[in-house]
Amino acid sequence: MSFSYLESLPRDLDWARLWLGDTNSQQPLLDDETIQTQLDQVAIPANEEPTDEQKRAALLRGTAMVAEAIAAKFARDVDITMTDGQRAVLSQRYMQYMALAKTLRSQARNLTPVRAERW
Repeated sequence: MSFSYLESLPRDLDWARLWLGDTNSQQPLLDDETIQTQLDQVAIPANEEPTDEQKRAALLRGTAMVAEAIAAKFARDVDITMTDGQRAVLSQRYMQYMALAKTLRSQARNLTPVRAERW
């Protein structure tokens, strides 16, 4: 499992990790390869010349997919009530990453011009 994060943010991977809060190499949520694979799913083809807004929107959409993958990891965690009455609400992490995915997608939509399509 490889982990890298550069605070100068030279790569899309670094931006994705920043937005996901996955910047601690001692407790990574996902490895570099998994994140990069998701980002590549929405990458703009090399033969196109995208605008900066289109590049950022694609990165936001890819990062939303990664947030959903992290949420899926946390979905299996259950809330626990201890014998002393304390509660561990572990499902909250699932909800937080799903909300983050929704926010990232919304930001991507705001950067992408709406196209009129013929039905």
